[in-house]
Amino acid sequence: MEMRESTDVLFKVLITYAIIAETLQCGITTHIEIAHRAYEFYDGRRVMQAQVGEKTVDFQKLIVEHQDAFQAGNPYPDAYYNPICQYGVYHDISEDTHWTPFMNATINYIRNHYPPPWNKATEKLIVFLLGLISHQVADVSWHSLGINHGFLSVMGDVNYHGSFDNAHSDGDPGGDVLNQYELNTNYIHELSDWYVPVDDLVNIYRELYGADRMPESVIEECTMFLFLGRLGEQLAIAKLLPKYASKSPFLVDKLNDFFLGGVFDMSVWTTNIWDKALFMLDKGTSACDLPHNPLYISCNMTNLEAPPRKQQGSRNAEKNGFFVASRFPGLSRGDVLIRRTKRGVYLSASKRVKHLFKKQAELSEYHQNKTLDQYSRLNDAKVKTAISSYTLSRPYARVGGFKDRIT
Repeated sequence: MEMRESTDVLFKVLITYAIIAETLQCGITTHIEIAHRAYEFYDGRRVMQAQVGEKTVDFQKLIVEHQDAFQAGNPYPDAYYNPICQYGVYHDISEDTHWTPFMNATINYIRNHYPPPWNKATEKLIVFLLGLISHQVADVSWHSLGINHGFLSVMGDVNYHGSFDNAHSDGDPGGDVLNQYELNTNYIHELSDWYVPVDDLVNIYRELYGADRMPESVIEECTMFLFLGRLGEQLAIAKLLPKYASKSPFLVDKLNDFFLGGVFDMSVWTTNIWDKALFMLDKGTSACDLPHNPLYISCNMTNLEAPPRKQQGSRNAEKNGFFVASRFPGLSRGDVLIRRTKRGVYLSASKRVKHLFKKQAELSEYHQNKTLDQYSRLNDAKVKTAISSYTLSRPYARVGGFKDRIT
């Protein structure tokens, strides 16, 4: 009886949060998932290391150690699009944060102000940068920016009578809904904090623009709303699967595997640009061509004196923005706790939200056990024990892709 009452209460709460999921700026879960796959892909294929000064740094280990900064960086470029963030007046800051000049400014800032060996705050800044680079790269192929046949463009042709705008308005939230429903995203939900290098970001924007454009308070407030978005997705977004699945079978079938802008493709492109970013972090940017579009960055890594090789790419492409999220029903500023440090802030969920997470987990486990029990009774006479079991050596696998060992 107690479980049934808890179920009824939590169901009402989740309905409220389902409304949130439709009003939030979208793509948070998808961007975190893309970057998560990217650093997993380094394992076994190549070691994610770079020579920094006289020391070899394993950046994969840094990412694992500083997941709070990495996951905060993944959706960060979208932080200022949201109209609830200062009424959207910093929209252009988000736009600029998506492109190569911001990456270039951040790398030069780190090289000029924080020579190795790095302290923990600088390590977090670097990991935050790697997180947001993944976002920059992913948006190019997802939104078809300066390229043809990106994911949303083809989705519009297949399911929306050629309308990119309609595909975009469903594709961004729909991707998050599908990932939350299909994938094990516990690595996101089990992370209690985000770390945002607020003080460093203020200085980076100052060097990028040559003027004070971003107050600390704005960065803190707008990333706080982004963190609220992550909490809202965690609570209820998967409940919206039928809505988006019925609108776009292409999204359901191709989100992971599409050749240009699928999640796997965006993850592999992320690893390619990480290589170049880490090279620039060590050697500087003089041996690299840095077009506006980060997908076309190229570096001559063998001869630092050689002129950079020019690549074709759009320098005027802009992010095709469809940015909703004017309200957060059921959530408030009080649901995010802020702890300030010398160079950044930690964002964490309040006790109230953590209690909702706990109840949600209990409800999910209750229904799962109930379903398994019913299934077991129906099939008990047919299946006694498993004939065989299969495991993979990595968290992600594709048939014909990376060489995973089946045992």
